Amino acid sequence: MRLSKICLGLMAAACSWNATAVQAELPNLDGLEVRTGAMFLHRSDNNDDTIMIGGPFPAGPVLDARDASPGSDTGWELAITGHLDEDRSIEFRYFHLDGFNFSTQLTDPSGIGFDVDPNGVGLFNATINGDINYTSELSNFELNLRNRVNNDVEFLYGVRHMRQEEELGGFFTAPGFPGTTNTVGFDTQNYLTGFQVGLDAVLFEHNRFRIEGVAKAGIYHNQINSTYSAVGTGDIASIDERAGNRKDVVSFVGEAELAAVYQATDQVSFRAAYQFLAMTNIATAPNQVQETDRTAPATTSVANSDCPIYNGLALQMEVWLYK
Repeated sequence: MRLSKICLGLMAAACSWNATAVQAELPNLDGLEVRTGAMFLHRSDNNDDTIMIGGPFPAGPVLDARDASPGSDTGWELAITGHLDEDRSIEFRYFHLDGFNFSTQLTDPSGIGFDVDPNGVGLFNATINGDINYTSELSNFELNLRNRVNNDVEFLYGVRHMRQEEELGGFFTAPGFPGTTNTVGFDTQNYLTGFQVGLDAVLFEHNRFRIEGVAKAGIYHNQINSTYSAVGTGDIASIDERAGNRKDVVSFVGEAELAAVYQATDQVSFRAAYQFLAMTNIATAPNQVQETDRTAPATTSVANSDCPIYNGLALQMEVWLYK
């Protein structure tokens, strides 16, 4: 909500700012445009590892990564483009989504826990309740140079930084043993930095209506941090386990957009777009469960086998402050 207010405030300021004053402050730019709006994206993953186990020893699977899909989220995007001349421009783009979430409550008369080695971590050998929560957020920062190839096509290239940060946690209680709990968490951070190239093209145009397509792809250095923790109370107060690891891998990011644009005035246009974003070699929090070993001292390895895909709708408004 705070981010949406910032974006809307920036757009309101852009619409009300005197164009002559803006141009005077930015004398090296031939034109300046601001685009902002909402993104409605759904996320899907290719991971089906077991997350939770339960039942009498040896415990069996009760929840896997496909069951724990973080679903959809609404975020905001902001792009500012400064035109250096008729054929060249520089673009800054930012978006952020922080509401991907899955939560559930599990109960088993013989116990329940995460599927780590050996024999899981949670609470077992009694009736156990488990509150499971999985959250994920995605941030994007990019700076691109655009060169016009012809009236309908622009070639773009630039640098991009993305962050995917996740938390998977469980809080386990034993109703028959008041005060006995176990709090378990798995966190991952993927920090991707790299170079991308792409094309932005007008595919169809008629009067004030046009269809645009954008495609980008790049190779990224992905610094992955992974942590595990488990803290017990009551009868298992001796449990205090912590472990972490880091891994550096190469990831690929590809993005595509197909937009319908209506040019309301010379300065204002409205866009409705389908957006698609895919990443490879990503470490998600559910990936790390089976990579954790509680054998003292506890250790965790980084699993980066996931390839999350985001796709959905974007509704945007674009304003030229001057041109």
